[in-house]
This record gives sequence, C-alpha cells and structure tokens, in this order.
Amino acid sequence: MENTLEMRIEASFSLNFLVYIQNIYINQNQNKDQLKFPYIALKYEFPKDFEKRYRELWSEISKRFSSEHPMNDIPNEDKNIINQS
Repeated sequence: MENTLEMRIEASFSLNFLVYIQNIYINQNQNKDQLKFPYIALKYEFPKDFEKRYRELWSEISKRFSSEHPMNDIPNEDKNIINQS
C-alpha cells in the first residue's frame, strides 16, 4: 500500500514575527546559556505594559489565524488522528 499521508504546516508570518519579538524581550534579562533566537546584543527599552499588550495582540492574531484556517475543514477521522498526538 502506498503511503498517501501528506501534512503541511504553514505558520502565520504574524505569529512568527510575534515569537521573534517575544524572544528579543525575553533575552533582555537572560544569561548567555538561556538566550533564544534571535540574539541581539543591544538592550532595547520595552514599554512597561509590554507583556499585557503582547498577550492581547497574540490572542487577537491567533484568533484571526484560526478563523482563516478552521479545524472544521479537516475531516473527522483526520481530527481524531491529530487529537491523539
């Protein structure tokens, strides 16, 4: 029997960018062994409410992304396989 399983993962550019910004923020107070990509040697000043605003933005963009790529488009038998992982 031929293997016909094909899986594609397409991450949102917006979510990837947010992870990039989050890692820059996290690296501001990490030691060298704990740095995340991207490592930027400069210190940036983030707003005091950055974490709150970041969570709100992440929620908004991830909701938008999930509405563009709903799980309802996936047949039930495939959803079961995904949910078992």
